[in-house]
Formats: sequence, structure tokens, C-alpha cells
Amino acid sequence: MIIYKAIGIVLGETWMGNKGIFDAEEYEASSMDELDKQINEGIKDNSIDSGFGFKKIIGACMGVQKIEKKIIDNKEFIHYEEPEIVFYGDIPFEDSKLIFEYLINS
Repeated sequence: MIIYKAIGIVLGETWMGNKGIFDAEEYEASSMDELDKQINEGIKDNSIDSGFGFKKIIGACMGVQKIEKKIIDNKEFIHYEEPEIVFYGDIPFEDSKLIFEYLINS
């Protein structure tokens, strides 16, 4: 069985007109396409921000990991691939600095 998990941060516009970062919802799916669809839908309907309440979601920076589970001789083996950083949404280049500063200082 293969699952894909994503955790990360969301970049949004606050009600005060500033840009801010908050933890994103965690996502899990059985395929990368399904995971992409869930995350993009969360950006579109503003649900990806875990209830923070951004005025507008700009995008998200997510760590995506593929996990494969196998049972061999009644023993469970789990293989974790190295996570990949994936950007979603329309994050302007100049805002990527804000994201990297947040990641470095967290």
C-alpha cells in the first residue's frame, strides 16, 4: 500500500493587507494526483489555512512524502522516501523570500 502525506505552511493575505504565514492543514492521499487535487482545492476554498482565516490564500509550501507499507511473512515493513518540497498556488518570486525566512527561523 502506498500513501502520500503532505505537511507545510500557507502564505496568505491578512485582513490588514499584509502577507502572513501559518501552518497548513495536513493532507493524505493514495496517489500524488489525488494529493495535488486536495491541496489545490484547499487553496481555492481557503480551507488549507487550518482555520486561521486569511482574507486570501496565495499559495502553500508543502513537504510531500511517499510512504510504502508491505507485509512480508506477517511482518510489516515501511519505507519512507525523502520528502520533497512542492510549491502550490501563485506565489510571486519576491514572496518566496518570506517563506524561506520562515522555514529557516522556525
